[in-house]
Amino acid sequence: MRAFVNDVLRRLVGWSVVALGLVLEWRQRIRRRTYRASQSRLAARYAITDTTPILSFGPAQQANIEAAAAQYRGTVRFAMTSGSTSKPKRIFYPRERLARTRWNFIDAFARDSARMPWRRYSFYVFSSLRPDDSLTSLLLAEPRRPPYLATLQAPYRIHDDPALAELTAVHGDTAVRLWVLALANPGVLYSTNPSSLSTFLDTLHGQWGAAAAMVREFVDRVFDGAARPLLAHLASDTRLSKAERAELKRLIDGAES
Repeated sequence: MRAFVNDVLRRLVGWSVVALGLVLEWRQRIRRRTYRASQSRLAARYAITDTTPILSFGPAQQANIEAAAAQYRGTVRFAMTSGSTSKPKRIFYPRERLARTRWNFIDAFARDSARMPWRRYSFYVFSSLRPDDSLTSLLLAEPRRPPYLATLQAPYRIHDDPALAELTAVHGDTAVRLWVLALANPGVLYSTNPSSLSTFLDTLHGQWGAAAAMVREFVDRVFDGAARPLLAHLASDTRLSKAERAELKRLIDGAES
């Protein structure tokens, strides 16, 4: 029953995302029509002309970044990004810029949701389960426990909950991530770097025994701590056909052997 309720709420949230996407699509069309005018205003504001040189990233740009961070009144956050330079670039992300960057991702996902005939609009991000110095880590940092509806639509956000820390310590990141994916059955998978997804699949192949052990413990109610109701919040009522169940059993049996 809980899984059925979860899926009903997921569908309602999905419809809301689609509706938002339709609104944002019209906004994007208006922005495209006014693009030349907005670029002219920016050029006038920053005194950019046809002869203004395009500078590559280097010590001068890094010094400007450090100076801007020193003058900023608020929490100073940096992200290390790769790209065209020989070593990662240390980029300053004030709160306002971080919020705009996060909104750009939301905008893109909502507009894609309005265009794509997806059956499920829940969204899972493959990112490191440990804080690091990447922009993705900054964007996904949770200042507080995410609300129930947010974890239904974005189940990856549950990984920051302390209740999963014990399970992760015992079974490892791969097993916990697999179980969250299996329970929530998200419709969209995202990774900033495609290798994040391939690395997970490679690791899962090598650690299938540990991942399967965690599944068995959950089904057999070996662990009944705070993680059980937390994971139950993600449960989906997705049903497989006979052929799909037979194929899944064949794959599991083959992986265990």
